[in-house]
Amino acid sequence: MELPRRSGAQAGDWQYVPGEMNRARTVAAVLALSVVSCARCSAPPAVAEPFTSLLEISADPERLSSPEGTALLDAALAADPDDLGTRARVILQNDLWGAAQRLALRGSPSTAGARIGRLAWALAPDAAALAGIDGAVIPPSVRGMLAGFIEHSSEHTTLTHERAFGLRRVFRLLLDGDRRAMVSQLIAFDRDGRAHLTDIAGELERLEFTAETLTAAQVLHLDRPSGTLVEVEHVDQIPSHGATSTIIDFAPAVRVADLPCARCHDDRQMMSLPMFGLDPIPRLRGVIKTAESDLPPRGP
Repeated sequence: MELPRRSGAQAGDWQYVPGEMNRARTVAAVLALSVVSCARCSAPPAVAEPFTSLLEISADPERLSSPEGTALLDAALAADPDDLGTRARVILQNDLWGAAQRLALRGSPSTAGARIGRLAWALAPDAAALAGIDGAVIPPSVRGMLAGFIEHSSEHTTLTHERAFGLRRVFRLLLDGDRRAMVSQLIAFDRDGRAHLTDIAGELERLEFTAETLTAAQVLHLDRPSGTLVEVEHVDQIPSHGATSTIIDFAPAVRVADLPCARCHDDRQMMSLPMFGLDPIPRLRGVIKTAESDLPPRGP
């Protein structure tokens, strides 16, 4: 297991100081939400086929199990994973890991599940590559978005959002007065099966309350295949695209501004009960260690 580190902190990063709050000049929050429509923020980076097409369906085990998905999995297994950069490999591996978890939960092993597990392992970067995207500090993609927010730990060893993602992501809690935020980061495993926290943000949510009434909400979500965060306009479930389970579903889809956020965030506290002044890193270490014990099978 690769644990978060604090070495080399730079201006704008945060650091735990015993007896004080953990300041974050960072982060934007988020419940993991399924995108029905969104505004794209940037052009996708160059990703070689068949990986581009696979990233389009990698969070959907049904499509991965279809003839189209089987063909893409076989093509990806025959391709060179070095055609992908480390970040794209982590995003695809994380999605495939989740798809393998969902297929296993159904209790019906399939050839698709075996292919998915083999490809997730084939995509595993080496430890040195993952050290280059270490997630000890708030991800660069969201750092600076919420100046003044303070990160807190929780009395829970794992959060509802983390369990919904099969512990393939950690969620960090931040508060600033009547504003609340959460940011998730993807966990990856290396070729030796060691889990690493990366600086790839999966979701971002920001909530603002006035007199304990929700007055503003913003959600961003990891887009595939671009690998960028995009702002969500409508959602059909909480948490999101790529999650192993959901907390609530909406039919029809609901605008972010109309989400019932106050059901869980209704008393100036996060539903996950922040522990003020407590170092959040030990809790994150526990999530990473537990995730390491539930990797997909390597296959033959």
